[in-house]
Amino acid sequence: MPFKSEKQRKWMWANDPKMAAKWEKKEKKMKREMKVKELIKKMVREELAGLDEAAKRDYKAEYKKFQSSDKSKKYRAELNKYNRQKGTYGNGDGKDASHKGGKIVGFEKESVNRGRAEKSRLKKEGKLTEKKMDRKKAAIILKQIGGNRFIAMTGAKGFAFSDKYMSFKIGRNSKGINFVRIGHNAMDTYDMEFGFVSVKGIKVKKKVKGVYADMLGTMFKKYTGMNVSL
Repeated sequence: MPFKSEKQRKWMWANDPKMAAKWEKKEKKMKREMKVKELIKKMVREELAGLDEAAKRDYKAEYKKFQSSDKSKKYRAELNKYNRQKGTYGNGDGKDASHKGGKIVGFEKESVNRGRAEKSRLKKEGKLTEKKMDRKKAAIILKQIGGNRFIAMTGAKGFAFSDKYMSFKIGRNSKGINFVRIGHNAMDTYDMEFGFVSVKGIKVKKKVKGVYADMLGTMFKKYTGMNVSL
């Protein structure tokens, strides 16, 4: 059990050092576990905040801002000029002048032309959502490689997340590795990178692709020399 106060800690060390050592060990373990839990909670909070932000978006205001830009005004001016030249401006035929490759190439149905733009917008938003979701994948990777015990055994710290990888630093080891990246790939396996970080930057020493979840710990030990479990 953890010490309830600093006074109790001093008393235990003075009167029962053996028990005090056990409590000290358990307390450190609990602190490490709390650190990991807070890390995962932070990931979840950021994910939820991103979803809340999307829900609060004022699309009308965004559209108005977009349409008022110089680029949009120039774009509409080109289309209106083309319609006037063709004698179709304001005729209500339900067709738009369409751009392809940055040039106006003719007319097509409004639904087709505007639907293409909407698909492009949704695709961009989808990519942004995927980047946020990768933080959840990072939490899964951390759990699969050993979670709290992994952090305790390797001294892993400085966790960072990108759209492709979870990266972190580790303690001293026989292989001279202090930086690791782990990413989930399209084959539902993992890619791992082992390197060394210094003031000169990151030097990747080894890359391993197609690692199954249950082999993450084995690969980590192989290329760092560090145990991930007792």
